[in-house]
Amino acid sequence: MYSSKNSSDWSINGKECLNRDVQARVASLNIHLDNLCQFLPQDKVVEFARLNPQALLRATQASIGEDSLTTAHDRLIQGRKDAARLESATKALAESLDTLRAANVRAEPAVRALKRRKRLKEDIRLCGSKSAWLKHRSVERMLRDAEQESIAAADAVAELEAQIREETGTSKALSKEEAAADRVRAKAQRSLSVVEGKLNGTERGQSMLSALEELAANLGVRQRGIDGLEGEAAGWEARITGLRTLIVQLEQEARAPQDGGRTELAAEKVRLSRLQSDLQLQSRLLEERAVDAQHTLGLAEQGAQRWSTAVSELQDTRRLRLEELNRRKPGIARAAQWLEANRDRFRGMVLGPVAACVEVSSIEHAQALECHVTADKWTYFVVQHREDQDLLKQELQRQCGFDASIANFTGNPEEALSRPLGEAAHYARYGVTHSLDQVFESPALVKHFLQEESRLTEAFIGNSQAQEAVKEILAQVPRLTNLYTPKLSYRRIRSRYNASAESCSILTISAPRIFSPASLTRGSELEGAQASLSECQARVAKHQAELAAVRAAQQPILLQVQEVGKQYADVSEQLRGIHARDRNLDVTLDQKKRELARLAEQGSPLTRKPALEEESARIRAAAHALALDLAATLLKLGEAHRDFAVADLECKALALRMLAARQVSTGRIRQMDGLKQEAGEKIRRVMQLTRELEAVRQMFHEAYKTGDDALFAQFPDDLLELTEHQQTLETELAGLVITNPGAWEEYQLREDQIASQERELEGMQAQLSACDAELQSVQEQWLSRIRNIVDHINGSFQRNFASVGCAGEVVLRETEQDFEGYAVEIRVKFRESQQLETLDAHRQSGGERSVSTILYLIALQGITVAPFRVVDEINQGMDPINERKVYTQLVEAASRPGTPQCFLLTPKLLPGLPFNEAVTVLQIMNGPYITDVASSYSPDMLLGGRRGASAVAQQRPPVAAH
Repeated sequence: MYSSKNSSDWSINGKECLNRDVQARVASLNIHLDNLCQFLPQDKVVEFARLNPQALLRATQASIGEDSLTTAHDRLIQGRKDAARLESATKALAESLDTLRAANVRAEPAVRALKRRKRLKEDIRLCGSKSAWLKHRSVERMLRDAEQESIAAADAVAELEAQIREETGTSKALSKEEAAADRVRAKAQRSLSVVEGKLNGTERGQSMLSALEELAANLGVRQRGIDGLEGEAAGWEARITGLRTLIVQLEQEARAPQDGGRTELAAEKVRLSRLQSDLQLQSRLLEERAVDAQHTLGLAEQGAQRWSTAVSELQDTRRLRLEELNRRKPGIARAAQWLEANRDRFRGMVLGPVAACVEVSSIEHAQALECHVTADKWTYFVVQHREDQDLLKQELQRQCGFDASIANFTGNPEEALSRPLGEAAHYARYGVTHSLDQVFESPALVKHFLQEESRLTEAFIGNSQAQEAVKEILAQVPRLTNLYTPKLSYRRIRSRYNASAESCSILTISAPRIFSPASLTRGSELEGAQASLSECQARVAKHQAELAAVRAAQQPILLQVQEVGKQYADVSEQLRGIHARDRNLDVTLDQKKRELARLAEQGSPLTRKPALEEESARIRAAAHALALDLAATLLKLGEAHRDFAVADLECKALALRMLAARQVSTGRIRQMDGLKQEAGEKIRRVMQLTRELEAVRQMFHEAYKTGDDALFAQFPDDLLELTEHQQTLETELAGLVITNPGAWEEYQLREDQIASQERELEGMQAQLSACDAELQSVQEQWLSRIRNIVDHINGSFQRNFASVGCAGEVVLRETEQDFEGYAVEIRVKFRESQQLETLDAHRQSGGERSVSTILYLIALQGITVAPFRVVDEINQGMDPINERKVYTQLVEAASRPGTPQCFLLTPKLLPGLPFNEAVTVLQIMNGPYITDVASSYSPDMLLGGRRGASAVAQQRPPVAAH
């Protein structure tokens, strides 16, 4: 580099280049001009001592020349920041997801109502669509049927017209045949009139027919009477015999004993009636006992409820203290509530506020405790781990806007409290009753915190006796600083400058505010209430057992009553059956006797047979004579009747055929008229249905949406049922209450946000896992290398310090995942009576700092890969002894093979310092006084020995000291 006219020219090996080229070459050679471990001017020694341990670690890494160490350290620091940022973002995103999910859970009833309304509207629309579809199908089917019917009616009219034409011709032919048959019948009728005139024209002929019919009728009556006499006689005898047999049986049955178990049944009925009465009486008595027991149980349960409420009220002291604390420090009650709900988020025990964790049973103890412990301590939260302290501080600030006071107790809360003054019982003769730690109950962690902050075991409480013996107590217990009596507090005050000078402050104890009487656990009242509650609960249990016993005793009796009632009903039914049978037997016997007497009085029907036979013979003879006389006349009449009947039959047949033809023709004409009218109606029906179909089709197209037919199956296929179903849906829709019409859109928006945030959370968790894995891998490699380097430096540093008669060490301070906190500490001591202390700019002298600094740089000599190192006037603050020792170690370390060049710049050196062949001495001789210096210059003064002068004289090639 050449400087002229305030400008610079750059070159490398004589070749011109740019500044950035030079900087790149310097960086590639691991030359760091700002690194005090490589370039240490004399005025920077104090600055080196001021380097904090973290900066010293980074300077050490840079001076070693391994860029990977610094890069890895930077990656770890940045990775830890990125991981923390991801953890915070992941936590915030998870909380946002929980908030969104909770909001959707709260909105689900409104969303379900909106979904139901939407579904109801869609179902109503589908019902309307299907209704139109069903009507369209129905009208279309009716139209097809009507068209087919109209076609069938037209075909029937045509067919019927053809039949009418055919039948008209048949009717004309029948008319001609009927006229010819009428002429034949008239001729036969004239012949019959002649014969009938001959038969009916005389009185005798008429009387013969009548007499013959009468004789025949009489003869038939007589013969039937004769034929039925034997049957009547047999029936009469059988009836007489049966009645006599039946009467004998009934009389025997009436005379026989008819008890049939009646006596036993009557006795059983009486017994069952009495037993039923007794059981019903027992059941009523037990029911009265059960009612009394139920009433007594109700009273006992009411008493137990009242005492349970009283116990709860007496125990509710935490709420009152939180209210008082909240008046003093707003927001602390909400912070306590948040802590209660989130305890599982912490690694260890987290308690607070302290006042809410303390239970005091006496007003005197409460006022002494509140007087001794400062007010701010009652609002503290107590934790056991640093990370819990940070988390609680951050969350209470973020969630509740509350700036909490948090103490981290690092000791063992299970250990007993230290008592430097001994137990309070040792001073009982003076009226001392307790030390302050004995007057309240709390978790061990809280008690240890109060002990640390307020020394509870060194403050005592006494009674009125102690108040009178205060001077004696203070004299006997010199270390006692606080004593509390019912009305006064005594505090011993000692001078900081004169241990023998002391005074006693006496103050009136004021009433407690935090532990007010209302918030104290009233022990006697609570014990009494708990005892009363236990007594009531015992009575409740006793009455419940009595009621259960009564019910258990009543149950079999009720079953017995039912069984006895059933047996009583069965016996009564059997007795009623026996009485009914006896009454029926007497009535039947009397009826049969009267019927037998009536039949015996009538006699046997066979006694009338001879008279009937004789009368029948006489009637038969008279009839035979009359019949012969009439036969001849009737023969002629028969022939005339036959001829007329044949002719008349023929005429009637033709007339019937003619009538049938006319009727058929008339019917077919009427049928044809009806068919024509029906066909017209069918056509009009077709036209009407066509119009209806068009209207229904239009209505269906208006209501139908694509895909509706696939949803029709869920609704009834019957139109009436479908209409009723639609009306039901409309009624339900009208009764549906919607409180938030926008809940569905809000719910969907949150669902989208949840899905998006879940994807984002998964991505962030994956990034966090990858980041943690990468940090773990880089940390293992970096930390292993750094430990080895620090161990090597420490070994050299300890040996170097031991050689100058002092002690020192180099320690790597590890802070787990806090990679910015990793540091290298230089600890030194220059006197036997001292402890190792960290090197800084204030604790050690300038010479001590210079010795420590140069020895640390010497310890780096063997592991740095920089091409050269520069130390400027490091010896200026040292005493001659240390300077000589340090110089010797520097020459020895810099002369080792494979170490970088080391330049020591100094205005002067001690005489007689050792040199070797690896050391080159360069002197800068210029300035206005160079001649004065040259005149007094002697090489021996500088070199200090023959060996050094010989090395210079031989002008060996310079080898920079490492």
